[in-house]
Amino acid sequence: MSDNISFDDICQCFWRFICVSLSSYSLLLSTVMKRNMGALDRAVRILMALVIVSLYFGNIVSGTVATIMLVVAGIFILTSFVSFCPIYSLLHISTYKNKQIT
Repeated sequence: MSDNISFDDICQCFWRFICVSLSSYSLLLSTVMKRNMGALDRAVRILMALVIVSLYFGNIVSGTVATIMLVVAGIFILTSFVSFCPIYSLLHISTYKNKQIT
């Protein structure tokens, strides 16, 4: 037996990790991360993230402040795409309007 690890072995391991991660995320999203952000809330967060990114690329903010603002922008975008805000969950806030089909 050879102790060499091939590129194919690495790719296969990587894809297994991705598949397990995605299935775990799906389970987490369906059981723990229930939607708590409405459409307006998500749009405002994305708009704020775009403003922060434009401030950074326009060289209006720089240094540590820019880094912190970019992290916040990333969090805004992430929470907007998954429609879940952990802080809202802790504070029992929900702006999501559950539309019931009758």
